[in-house]
Amino acid sequence: MFIGNLRRPAWVCPGMGAAMEKRSSRLLSREKRLPGTRRFVAASSSGAIVVAIALALVPAASTRGAPNGLQSVDDAVFADGVTPTELDAIPLQQAIANGLVRARFVGTGGASGAVVRLHIQRTAKAGGRPLRLRVPLGTFLNNAAAGQQDMVVLGLLGKVAGPHSYTPADLIELLDNRLHEYVLEAFCAEAHKQNPAAGGFLSVGRRSSSELISVLRGSELVAAAQKNIKTIQAAVWAVTDNLSQSELAAIGYRLTASELRTVRAIMTAGHRDWRRYRLFQDR
Repeated sequence: MFIGNLRRPAWVCPGMGAAMEKRSSRLLSREKRLPGTRRFVAASSSGAIVVAIALALVPAASTRGAPNGLQSVDDAVFADGVTPTELDAIPLQQAIANGLVRARFVGTGGASGAVVRLHIQRTAKAGGRPLRLRVPLGTFLNNAAAGQQDMVVLGLLGKVAGPHSYTPADLIELLDNRLHEYVLEAFCAEAHKQNPAAGGFLSVGRRSSSELISVLRGSELVAAAQKNIKTIQAAVWAVTDNLSQSELAAIGYRLTASELRTVRAIMTAGHRDWRRYRLFQDR
């Protein structure tokens, strides 16, 4: 089994004084996101042979098969932002609205990355049938505390496997009525408010704007952004708050020239005109 390591801290919002950490490049068939450096740890000490077997068995490598004529599903564009293997799954919001599950979103104190825990339980209304749920890109989470930031979800990372780890997963699978815990990758959406507090509650809110969704989708297409979540957070705030470079620096998110180019690439990949954002108008 491969697990994502959650021991390194997530990036925190203004006033927290934490440095941004880089994330590693894609592994297996799809990158599994982490705050800080992204890496996978083989849950075995038996050497390379066991690791090779684990690689052959890990489900994440088989659930994202590429359509004919495409090298990977990352090359394909789907109108609703989901992959073919997710089409038979119920959107999380729909399952909540229909009373099929009870769900609670809990902040971990960070601003960007693996900073939201989802506690979810199948209800009797599901009739005992297995549930497969997907977490749509752009799921918006309202913060119960007025002075703290709302968040927008980039995607599901996996199921919690321990205090500091998760098992990578593309879908939430509920086969019983027990409480299960998953990790979501999310980003703050109100730059001038405080971090969502550790242990603070969030709830599914309004639909994200098409502009925000397109920028999040663009971030998945830019290799440099996959190594540096600071740039994704900057792109999100460019949309939600239209911050200038100086305003971003004032809250502790100063961008290097290279990082600014990455944010611009995110905008371009998301089919946004980067020139109209104040982030790129500073001189």
